[in-house]
Amino acid sequence: MESAATDSWIYLGNLLWPYAGAAILLGGVLFFVGQWPRVRPLVWSGKVVEALGLLLFAAGAYLLGFLRQARLFPAEHLAKPWLPIALLVALVLLCGGALRRVGKGLGGSALLLSMAAMTLVALAVTLAPETFHGIVRRWDLFVAVLLWLLQIAFALCLVWAGVLVERPGWVNFGAFLFALQVVTRYVDLFTTMLDTGLLFVIGGVVLLGVGYLTERKRRQLLTVMAAGRG
Repeated sequence: MESAATDSWIYLGNLLWPYAGAAILLGGVLFFVGQWPRVRPLVWSGKVVEALGLLLFAAGAYLLGFLRQARLFPAEHLAKPWLPIALLVALVLLCGGALRRVGKGLGGSALLLSMAAMTLVALAVTLAPETFHGIVRRWDLFVAVLLWLLQIAFALCLVWAGVLVERPGWVNFGAFLFALQVVTRYVDLFTTMLDTGLLFVIGGVVLLGVGYLTERKRRQLLTVMAAGRG
């Protein structure tokens, strides 16, 4: 309610993208709170908070994947400056955490870097929405593909980190995000680009094949993890 009130300190404007940035910010905070051993006794359940954080972060990143449609939503009221400031702080902390974890394993640092990349996009959108939307209008498909690649990288890094730290939940969620991204972009692109149904059918077959391979690989990873714990 406060984020929708024009006289509020945390007003987020009338566009969807600042709300996606706020979800990324809040999700990242909850994710790290759930992982921090010193904070876990102060919260209800560290794993629940961590899972909620991942869900919010992924939801915000997913919404940013639709920036290609930004030209359809003109900005009438911009968000307050607190959000880009908070996102900038989060970006610095994520990059610092990634550098600290380089010596402990590339999986954790890669996950943090992928989260930092999505945070940087959210920062750009909220810091200069009109400028960014102008770039999107001119290079809409290029910007969209870049964002889609960042989202796929986040999903794959989550799977990678889940395998390294033996977290089946991360593996499953990362595989789900990857499949969701493939299905969403398939519908987003081909339903507006095809003049006939043949390529749509061919693309559907490819999509089913990708889904099958993803599920098969997910099960193999979980089997390997279970064998390692045994």
